Amino acid sequence: MSTKLRRLLLPAVFLLVAPMVREQDAAVHVAPLEQCRADADAWGIPSGASAGIGDSAEDEFSNFKSKLNVGAVPSKVLNSRNDELMQCVNTDRLYSSQYATASLVYKMAMFERMGDFMGRHNLVAQFYLEDDEGKR
Repeated sequence: MSTKLRRLLLPAVFLLVAPMVREQDAAVHVAPLEQCRADADAWGIPSGASAGIGDSAEDEFSNFKSKLNVGAVPSKVLNSRNDELMQCVNTDRLYSSQYATASLVYKMAMFERMGDFMGRHNLVAQFYLEDDEGKR
């Protein structure tokens, strides 16, 4: 390979490899335990078991959901919080079930909002049509 060609390829390789290295670094980021617990407190995620005797799983979930004020939180923030909570499930084993439940509440809130958006903009029929055509 000529020296001139090497000089041209070397910067190109660095330009292509550097972004991939940054993406890998971001992908392996794990939220520290203290960050998980501080954010859970700030977001109003219940930390203890508050189920009553004889409560069904549905009752427990509804009770948990009622303690979170997701209606006041924008969807982009819910999505960002959800990403962190999924990391916290693996980081903080003591409260992993609370993080997982809060993540489910956030996801349900986002799906409800998306459904409302689709209804307001008459997109539900279009969704079903495309889904029937296999566009997924």
